[in-house]
Amino acid sequence: MHYDGLLTCEHASNAVPRQFRSLFAKESSLLKTHRGYDIGAKEYASFLSKETSWPLFCGDYSRLLVDLNRSSWIFSHVTRPLGTSIHQQIALLYYDPFRAKVQQWVRQKVASGSGVVHLSCHSFTPVLENSVR
Repeated sequence: MHYDGLLTCEHASNAVPRQFRSLFAKESSLLKTHRGYDIGAKEYASFLSKETSWPLFCGDYSRLLVDLNRSSWIFSHVTRPLGTSIHQQIALLYYDPFRAKVQQWVRQKVASGSGVVHLSCHSFTPVLENSVR
């Protein structure tokens, strides 16, 4: 069987969509940390994509908005209190489109008889919540 490779970097960005920036006004320092995004992961994923010629799908917004790396919606302490209707809006605008693009690519490859190797690129922080890892 032939295999095609796919790279994703769900936590590539610490950006926040304009309509939600006011929620993050007090979180600007947090957005710059590993909790806001995977520092260095996008650069590493881009390098891998160039070296392998595998397509790369990157998340455009901070995981503090919604975590794209989960099979169902996961919201942070900032967005969790917003309620179901806003969660649905965030999912519709940011979560679902990212996952749909990746799933569509995989479906096309499988339909053509290919297998898929998926690498999800993340970075590592050696200290998390004051604990050395």
